[in-house]
Amino acid sequence: MQATFIPSTYFSDPALVNRLQVACRRLLKPSTRPSTRRPWVKLVVALFKIAAFLQAAWIGIVALCSLVFIHLNPAATSYMAYRHLSDGHSIRSVRFVPLKSIPSSVQRAFLRLEDHQFYQHGGISLGAIREAMERNSRIGRTVFGGSTISMQIARNLFLSPDKNWIRKAMEAEATLIMEAILGKKRILELYLNYIEFGRGVFGLGEAARFHYQTNFKNLSHDQRLRLAVIITSPLRYNVKTFTRSGDMSARYRAVVQRQKPSTSTSISTSTSLQVSPTSTTIAP
Repeated sequence: MQATFIPSTYFSDPALVNRLQVACRRLLKPSTRPSTRRPWVKLVVALFKIAAFLQAAWIGIVALCSLVFIHLNPAATSYMAYRHLSDGHSIRSVRFVPLKSIPSSVQRAFLRLEDHQFYQHGGISLGAIREAMERNSRIGRTVFGGSTISMQIARNLFLSPDKNWIRKAMEAEATLIMEAILGKKRILELYLNYIEFGRGVFGLGEAARFHYQTNFKNLSHDQRLRLAVIITSPLRYNVKTFTRSGDMSARYRAVVQRQKPSTSTSISTSTSLQVSPTSTTIAP
């Protein structure tokens, strides 16, 4: 049976119709009663919603960029922007060097100096963080970090070198997302091509041009090892002056001792270094 609409005039009781109309108007009219919720509760709820939105946006941005970076190389990074805007550095163009063009001995040198468990952890190494905290506790100041290579490239691509807990949390999230999407080989490739090697110098390709005035493929084994050594303090030292630092010299001795290339490794600076049998690896 087809339903029919019965207008109000069909009701025999006008008072009933009036009460129904009043009730409908009350339902449609927004409530003017004051909220029983305390102001601070409303503020906390609002802040929570904002934080949740920003968190979701951050995860989405990192995930989307990571998907793009599977096949495309970044034209620039947030770290470059920070150096240019905050420190006034003139950023040089990146000369991308594919991972397959970087000798495995050079890859191992970077891994041994910066993250020797790179292929074993999932992006964050609790052991490295614990070791860094113990070393900092022994010397009474914060010198060593616990950042893995994955964390370093996440910071370079998306964040800045500012040291605070919010940045560290964002860095950890970005690291886990990149590990899930990009994989180890691509992360290492991006790292070697976007890590800082000097004032406005990023990546092995441009580092070879800046420090040695040649292409990366033309560098000697020793020159490549020197580039690996300076990345912990690229603005303070270069491939020739790092010998003034005891820590940097120890890094160099350690990587030379462990590499043991078939050809002898010479030291071209005026300050000669004797390879010590005791290797000292400086954590990032």
